[in-house]
Amino acid sequence: MSSQMLSLSFRPQSLDDLVGAKHMTRLIRSHVASGRMPAAWMLVGGSGTGKTTTARIIALSLQCPHQQ
Repeated sequence: MSSQMLSLSFRPQSLDDLVGAKHMTRLIRSHVASGRMPAAWMLVGGSGTGKTTTARIIALSLQCPHQQ
């Protein structure tokens, strides 16, 4: 049986699952749709605002071009 940390098992897996980040997800989607990806993303915010989760989603989407 595989075990996973509780915090990772409930982490959002897509931009649709992020709560309270409409502006940020709209910005990320527009960059991806236009094909002009920035050289770096700067995610700023307080503790618990979803910076790491957003970074993981962006990294996954850049590594897997077949994903939406």
